[in-house]
Amino acid sequence: MNLDKILHIFILISFSILTGCKTIENKNELPLKQTFQVVNTELITPTLSQISGIAISNGNDKVWVHESTVNDPYIYSYNVNNGKLLDKIFVRGTSIGWEDLSTSHIDGKVMIHIGDTGNPDLKRESIQVYSFNECDIFDNFVAPTVKEYLYPHNKPRDIKGLIVHESSEQYYFFSYDERGCEIFTMPVETKNGTLKKVGELNLKNVRSVDISDNGQHLAIIADESVHIWDLKNNKSLIYNLMYNHPIFSKTSMKSDYKGVCFKEDNSFILISKAKHKEALILRNFKQEYVSMNL
Repeated sequence: MNLDKILHIFILISFSILTGCKTIENKNELPLKQTFQVVNTELITPTLSQISGIAISNGNDKVWVHESTVNDPYIYSYNVNNGKLLDKIFVRGTSIGWEDLSTSHIDGKVMIHIGDTGNPDLKRESIQVYSFNECDIFDNFVAPTVKEYLYPHNKPRDIKGLIVHESSEQYYFFSYDERGCEIFTMPVETKNGTLKKVGELNLKNVRSVDISDNGQHLAIIADESVHIWDLKNNKSLIYNLMYNHPIFSKTSMKSDYKGVCFKEDNSFILISKAKHKEALILRNFKQEYVSMNL
């Protein structure tokens, strides 16, 4: 057996393990592989050691971030190009376990959604989402709409990933678990209700999730890996995640990934911490090329 054939079989097996799908026999069914390159890396200053959520602001030069469990309820904006702090905003509410940020768009304005979903000891009976319009921030203060959701069958999960799927007007929540990732939904406009389970991924310890503004790409990061799916077809988001392979996957044992968000041009930003170091950095990845050959 020649080397090319061995490599091809290895790739098929690797993708199958990741998504929990059967092996694809026909090479023509394999997705295009998308490659990204780092265009800039910026140190976040002043340092916030517990950042978990990140979302792009109205434009490509600013991101919103927040820290995670038991920190004060503030969100911070940073300049993507130099890593400098721009704003510190107090969000009226509590911060039990803030884990992820997501955005949606209404009449050209950015809505920010904070997922207060962390539950590592599995003792919380419900989760919250704080939603507000970016334009409603005034004098470093904002009063959000608070939504509260119960776990299905009263079975608590530790949820770290949150996105807003604009075309279906649904929240998607992604659990953090060594055994794999459960996916739940809730209509964005619903203020109180019970989450609905809609799928599972054979992907451990999902930390952060983001979907591009045009709904064509979705990124998931785990503790030491990044995965991007192409959603440009007529299939549902859950179908794509469960039955299609990522177009991009990267694993780095040297980085501790914290959050991910897309920019308008489908490039994406990772916030991560180098192993054994407290400093957090923003890395901006831009699409380099699409290869027909895996």
